[in-house]
Amino acid sequence: MLVCALEPFDRAGPSRKTRQAIRNCVCPGIGDGVRRYSGVSGAPFLRSAMWHSKLRHMAKPPPVALVARKSADVAELWSRVQSGRREGHYYVALFGLRRYDAIHVVEQIKRGLSYAAFERFQRNTELSYHLLARIVEVPQRTLARRKDAGRFEPDESDRLARISRVFARAIELFEGNTENAREWLTSPVRGLGGRTPIEFASTDVGAIEVENLIGRLEYGIPS
Repeated sequence: MLVCALEPFDRAGPSRKTRQAIRNCVCPGIGDGVRRYSGVSGAPFLRSAMWHSKLRHMAKPPPVALVARKSADVAELWSRVQSGRREGHYYVALFGLRRYDAIHVVEQIKRGLSYAAFERFQRNTELSYHLLARIVEVPQRTLARRKDAGRFEPDESDRLARISRVFARAIELFEGNTENAREWLTSPVRGLGGRTPIEFASTDVGAIEVENLIGRLEYGIPS
């Protein structure tokens, strides 16, 4: 079990509120650190939390079983992030695609993503079919018809791509850990009015806000 040992950046020492938060912060990974410290105001403790977590993970490698569980598509996405190859729409790797230029991705969306790509995305994220259908506004009966047809409509595909982009950003936030990314995306967040990020991202405006929130968390800005 990982214990988040947080330290402020100044020499004044942690405040009473922070000391209480530290005592409460006993967590299995970065996920709890982000969740607990996304609501703490004052100093940028999140960055310190992630830094301490990195040090602990470097000192003790993750179990082989956990590494093996990462899919090839998630591994492809994370390798691009680690190597700095962020050009293009690499989040579509979660659909099993390997061409990330805008022209190709737009063509795929206008053509309609295949049902097989949808199933692959579900396996990579482990989000339930019911939740995904609700987020992309596809009723269960329509989902069954899409399965028979083998392809989604362009507008449905566009919404699927949007959710893929948000999930990929959450994977980046949690350093390649899809379980922590999924847990955060499906847990209520105070900065989003108590709604879950995955539900909030069901519209384009909401997705932008979730991505902005992720960006703030990456830079240690409490939200």
